[in-house]
Amino acid sequence: MKWEIVEGWVAQCVRTWGTDPDITRRTIRSALWAWSWGLKACGYKVPPWVSAPPPTPALSPLQDAFVQHRRDVRGLSESTIRQDLALVQEFLRFLRRQRRSIATIKVANIDRFVHESSSRMAAKTLARAVYVLRAFLRFLYASGLIPHNLASAVTAPRIRRGDTPPRALPWSDVRRIIRAIDRTTRTGRRDYAMLLLMATYGLGSGEVRGLTLESIDWRRRQLRVARPKTSREICLPLLPSVAQPFRPDLRSMQPLFERLTFLGHGNASLAVAFPAAEV
Repeated sequence: MKWEIVEGWVAQCVRTWGTDPDITRRTIRSALWAWSWGLKACGYKVPPWVSAPPPTPALSPLQDAFVQHRRDVRGLSESTIRQDLALVQEFLRFLRRQRRSIATIKVANIDRFVHESSSRMAAKTLARAVYVLRAFLRFLYASGLIPHNLASAVTAPRIRRGDTPPRALPWSDVRRIIRAIDRTTRTGRRDYAMLLLMATYGLGSGEVRGLTLESIDWRRRQLRVARPKTSREICLPLLPSVAQPFRPDLRSMQPLFERLTFLGHGNASLAVAFPAAEV
């Protein structure tokens, strides 16, 4: 897709909904990236991004000084500096909409910016934004651009332990979830196979959806998995606990199908031939 088309879409969204251009651009790019991966998974040829993005506009003297400060004084990486700069630019645009200059920043302006950001950011993301905003306000005070150090006035969200779901479930819970699947139906056998692969190998949903009959090497007892982000293939041992649901031997059934995947109810699936198996 051409960059000019995306920019036209961004401009239309900004005019229609009054959204921030940079936030809208990032959202659209993420949506297009996810859409392209979905099309590739379905077998469609997706054209490459044919034109490079326009050059980054020159920074204002204030932004350039802040970047130099983060690079030379704080010793941050370039990727971190770019993230920090994006937040600072967003804050400066907010001040322009509020008709406020740097020298006339009030605590109320800072509170309103943080409050508006909280409606579209997770707690940890907002905490990171508050950290950068504090650093920027300290920089402004140290540079003599504001009369008071307003960094302490920026309130960060509280992040309590247990606010987010656990990163992993106990194996006893995993066993109960898998055993609860109704394997008397085709959909249930498909779901059982997907969850068993995810629980045993730690595969992601994209990796499981990309599996086909050709992914299973019965002779070498290997499972070939393509990584969606890097498109690289890894070989995993076909463990007995995972191989058991794949019986009877599917090699005799392969001529009946082309590429069997886990895409959905309407497609033939690996789970079609799976007998019941104990976990």
